This record gives sequence, C-alpha cells and structure tokens, in this order.
Amino acid sequence: MRLIRDFNINQFSTVGERKQRAAQLIEAINSKLQKGYVIPKTATKSQTTFAPKANKDSLTLKKAIENYIAENKSSLSPNTIAGYGTLKNTMFPWLDSQEIADIRVIDFTGEVAKSFFNYLKLEKVVIRNGVEEIGVANKTYNNYHTNLNRIYNALVEDGAIKKKHNPVQKIIKKKKVHTNKHVPFSNEQLKQIKKHILKKGDKQLYLFINFLYYTAARPARELRLLQVKDILEETIFIPASRSKVGVGRHAFIPPALEKLIQEHKLRSYPPEHFIFTREGVPGTEHVGKIYFYLRHRAVLEELGMTYQEYTLYGYKHTGNINLYQATKDLIAIKEQNGHTSLDQTYNYMVKLGQIRKGEVYRKFPEFGK
Repeated sequence: MRLIRDFNINQFSTVGERKQRAAQLIEAINSKLQKGYVIPKTATKSQTTFAPKANKDSLTLKKAIENYIAENKSSLSPNTIAGYGTLKNTMFPWLDSQEIADIRVIDFTGEVAKSFFNYLKLEKVVIRNGVEEIGVANKTYNNYHTNLNRIYNALVEDGAIKKKHNPVQKIIKKKKVHTNKHVPFSNEQLKQIKKHILKKGDKQLYLFINFLYYTAARPARELRLLQVKDILEETIFIPASRSKVGVGRHAFIPPALEKLIQEHKLRSYPPEHFIFTREGVPGTEHVGKIYFYLRHRAVLEELGMTYQEYTLYGYKHTGNINLYQATKDLIAIKEQNGHTSLDQTYNYMVKLGQIRKGEVYRKFPEFGK
C-alpha cells in the first residue's frame, strides 16, 4: 500500500503541522512492520509500498474494507475515515442480507456491484432534513463509489488482485450532482435576513450565521460543536477532530465578530461549555444537527427566499466572496478556510464566480503594437 506519498507532508505550511503528520507516518509504518509487512526491493524512494499479507484467493471483501480502514486511520482525516466507516456500516448488512457475507474481493463482480449501488438509490432508507426518504443523494452515492474504488485500487497497487477485478471503476458510473447547491447570498439578502432575524429576537441564530460568515467554518461539525475554549484572543481554533481537512486550524476573528463575542460574553463561560445550546447560552449539551437548519429554513420561508438552494453553508460562501472582493487576497482566503494549497483556494473562488479563467489573457497586448 502506498504510504509516504499519501501523507504528502509538504502540503502543510507550518513546522508544527509537518511534525504532527510525520508522527502519524511513523506510527503507520511501525504498525505495518509489527504486522509482518515488508518493503519490496522494487519500491522506489518516492513510492514506498508494503507487500500485502492477504491474497486474492482468501481475501474477503469485508476483510479488505476493514484492513483498509485500519491501515489508513492514522494518515487520513477523521471525516475521510468516517466515510469509509459509512461504507462498511452500509455494505456489511447488505452483504449479509444477500447471503454473500463471505464473498471474496475477486467474486464481487460488476453484476453484484450494480445490485449494491441500485440498493443505495432504490431501497436504502435515509433521513434527510428530519424526514424519512428512500435513496441516498447523488453526492452520497458518489462518495460510496469513490471509497469502494479506492479500496480496490489499493489492492491492485499492492498486488493482491489484478486491475480487471475492480468492478467499480468502469462498470459503475457516478451520478450527476447539481452545482447550484449552497448558493451564496447577495449582500441585499443579508440585510433582509439580518433585519428579520433581529426583529424576531433570535439572537442565537444571528450569532450562528455570523460565525459562519466571518470564520468560513462548516456548520455541521466545525461550528455546531464549537466550545468556549476554542475562542482565543484573536482566532477561533478548530481542532483536527472536527476539521474537514483533518488538521487543526485557526480562523481570524474580524472586528465585527469580536463585537458579537463580547456582547454575548462568550469567553466568560467554562472552557468546556458548548457555544450553541438549546438554552441560547453556552452550556454542557450542544444542539442537534438540524437545530439551526430548521430555524434558518423558517426565516427563508418567511422572506420568500426558497426559490434557490439557500442553506446555512451559503453564508460561508458569501463571506469568502466579500473578503475576496475587498482584498483580492487569495492567501487570506486560504488561511481562513484552512485550505491545504493555493490551488484549492483558486479553484474554490473560480466556482464562486470570483475568478474567471482566461480573463487576464484577453488583455494581452497585441504583437507589434
């Protein structure tokens, strides 16, 4: 299995982050060595691999998934590992229900794979926005595809199976995902939303969306689980356990957000208290996943703003758009969002319509003039 290349230590900008990733790399290597893995003589310095212990004749699909999760849990972000856990928790019961619990990786053919992915879209019961529905969303469907495909590709690279035994890559096609999800709000809409929420007296919802707007935090885990101890003097700290990128990061506190923090006296509560609770003040129990979704949805309906896919995530996008328009500083956007590279930030701003590829080249002076 690829190891050193997957860690990509150089993607981190600070010495502390690189040391943290290096420690994870050492732990992963030692774990493999203790299990009896060896580094083949054919391995190159830049593509260090470990020879697999299992082979295609005995390796079951369940075991392959469990092995992949165990061997990568120290090198991948918590959210990524959670995705593989979701695959396991969905596929294992399905395999049991089909009476193929011990199916080998090489026997998981295209037809069997089609049956599983059809189950995801046509039979699996999911809870979406608090309502029970049938069939996973296209984005979720694609996540299952990506994760299962990576496991099979890892087996191919390890030499455990041949490429032809991967039933996902060519046979199962990903679904199209609508690109207009999480539409940014306009500044005029922000004014209407602010006026309406404050008129209703919902100061907690107003505080929540301001944190989204200014810190570029993601609503579900990074912000909803925010604690008093995470609010530092100049930054909001999002620990690795909650960060989407799997590395702790700091988001700077602009003056307007600092004013709200002081108005709510957030730093005065016990460090372990969660900022957002049902009581409206920091406490020991954080709110549920759809708590603010439902309150925010009610506001949008009251304002007649349901004609687009506006969500809480839209405040994060709007904040980034306004910061970029005011500064044209991609590095500031990168740091506030915790992106791993400027390329990621650049592509993100392109998707938000703030950077138009090729626009600058149309101003190229004509030859000979």
